[in-house]
Amino acid sequence: MSRTPSWYFNAACKGMPADYIKPSFCKDNCSVKKECLTYALSVGDWQNYVHRSFYLATFTWGGHSAYERGKVMKECDFKPAEALKILNKGD
Repeated sequence: MSRTPSWYFNAACKGMPADYIKPSFCKDNCSVKKECLTYALSVGDWQNYVHRSFYLATFTWGGHSAYERGKVMKECDFKPAEALKILNKGD
């Protein structure tokens, strides 16, 4: 069972279809983009199928596209804290 993170209630995208969100929307409008990015890197993009976890970035989170997050996570050997530092440098 998943819980909605508390920061989500302050997200600019609250209630919008996920595939409508673009990085520029987050960067221009959202006050919780850092919390959102942290969540995506550490929880939201991780998938667990029969005790095997793997990283599958989807949609825009915290002002960063799935492609961008996936690329940085791979460069960091899938360490969320390191990826977060790199992605936050540009913000």
